[in-house]
Amino acid sequence: MENPMTQLGVYLGNRPQDLPAFEEWLGREVDNVHVVSGYQSWADLIDSTRWNARELWHETPRDHQWSIPLIPLGATLEEAATGAYNARYRELATILVENSQTDGPIDVRTGWEFNGDWFPWSAIGREEAYIGAFRQFVDAFRAVSDRFVFEWNVNEAWGGMDPAAAYPGDDYVDIIGMDVYWNTLYFTSDPYQAWDMLLKEKYGLQWHQDFAAARGKPTAYSEWGVMTNNAEPFVKAMKVWFDTHDVVFQSRWDSDDSFPGRLSDGSEPNTGRAYVETFSDAGMDWSLDGLQYIAGYGDLIEAFGPDAKAGQRHYFHYGIEEGRSTDRFDAQTYLANYADLRAAFGWDETDAARHFILHGHGEGRTDSALF
Repeated sequence: MENPMTQLGVYLGNRPQDLPAFEEWLGREVDNVHVVSGYQSWADLIDSTRWNARELWHETPRDHQWSIPLIPLGATLEEAATGAYNARYRELATILVENSQTDGPIDVRTGWEFNGDWFPWSAIGREEAYIGAFRQFVDAFRAVSDRFVFEWNVNEAWGGMDPAAAYPGDDYVDIIGMDVYWNTLYFTSDPYQAWDMLLKEKYGLQWHQDFAAARGKPTAYSEWGVMTNNAEPFVKAMKVWFDTHDVVFQSRWDSDDSFPGRLSDGSEPNTGRAYVETFSDAGMDWSLDGLQYIAGYGDLIEAFGPDAKAGQRHYFHYGIEEGRSTDRFDAQTYLANYADLRAAFGWDETDAARHFILHGHGEGRTDSALF
């Protein structure tokens, strides 16, 4: 499924004062800002949520994507799963509702990156407790309002625990999210190889989309980031990935908190320029037409025929690293060359690509101008 209007968000480190400069640099307004509450204690979690909602971000005229910790330090998933913390969850939900700027949906991510070991809500070896805690959180929030939209979020990973073992169930999850960082401490410094690794790792980008599609759920990338000055191919690949799949929103980490991902300060000028060029036009759809991609290459025509899904998969799995183009086939020129095709298809580019794959290529027709 395609969702070319993926919302663009940004994490600025809970610094609303940086938003005007970021938007001026990007050349457009963002659709939402990513706001994260603290988790040092229950007091920190509740007070920081109240501060963020009532004071810090309240006057920011952008939608908020909330990351609300499932539990703070000192609490346990096992206790959460019994409902012991539901009063606190209801208090958090009430804060968000009472300070919401609109009457629309309120996006909440909780228990994120649970398949890692760096947060107190890690589900490693505690999958059932995590599921129980997540469900209590959702039920408590829903008791306050039906406006909440809940994201279950996985960290991309080579292996480790199977995230599916901690899935709370379709009734408790609205969006299936993933956090993706090209960190050169763990991945290659080559952008094409990095893309290939993050796509194909055991619990990577492809796993994420396949898992969500099997459950009929949309997806999100609440955190993604790059840290090098040669990331243009990776940044552009992410844009095509977002627009080709059912991605509700994506939020790049433009901060040096925890990960050195800030681009808007000019520290990585080449990558920053590529990001601006790629994401500054809110109406630009980079979704991949699998048929037009196949039509551009004879070997793909022979391999896949008019299988658009196979074309999409080939591009992401091989074409990016091979340096292939998504728009090599010129459908408009192909149609302009042949009156019979215009009579049959008008100016429909998808029909043109399908015809070329099935017939035109073998007939010796061309998408190069004949006039």
